[in-house]
Amino acid sequence: MGKEEITPTESKVLSAIKSWQEKHGEAPLLREINQELNYSHPNALARYIASLEEKGYLSRQPGKRRGIKLLEDLIPVPVRGTVMAGPLTEEEQREGEFMYLPVSNVPNRLSYILKVKNNSMEPTFHPGDYVLVNPSKTFKHNDIVVAIADSENTLKRFYKSPDGQAVLMPDNRNYPPIVFGSDQEVNVQGVVVGKIGHVIKKQ
Repeated sequence: MGKEEITPTESKVLSAIKSWQEKHGEAPLLREINQELNYSHPNALARYIASLEEKGYLSRQPGKRRGIKLLEDLIPVPVRGTVMAGPLTEEEQREGEFMYLPVSNVPNRLSYILKVKNNSMEPTFHPGDYVLVNPSKTFKHNDIVVAIADSENTLKRFYKSPDGQAVLMPDNRNYPPIVFGSDQEVNVQGVVVGKIGHVIKKQ
């Protein structure tokens, strides 16, 4: 992804700022951001704002009451369901759910988000993590891909063995690899380009 990766909590903070600006046409105060986030300790939000400023996602103008300014456009990226849990059903399409992400972090406007459902890719990804997927058919050795295997949606590393066999390899050694024969084609739906945070539902 483009700049230094934001944490799930920082993703929520950016989304709250963007949402307030769209509704009110001005930058929010800290207490107005917290109306959506509901942090019990006021210093917590200030720490996240400072971190986002340090990473280059926003700035604060000294002495200005509404001095928070986003330094990069945010775009909504759709959440399309879960991965490692079988094919996406109509119910799992999660219509109306999305995340606001910085434009530089999103490969293209066809990118989408999936929620990790099991632990076959631990320690890289854990159940409940959200991954950003570039729906590209171009992938290389050691890329983490979303693929169809045995009619199921799965998240694995793509490997090419020395004898040319394609293998979908879990990071968790308690799970077996999925090996394809020389006459079988790997049906890759996209390449994972990052891990991100909180889902924002459409109002």
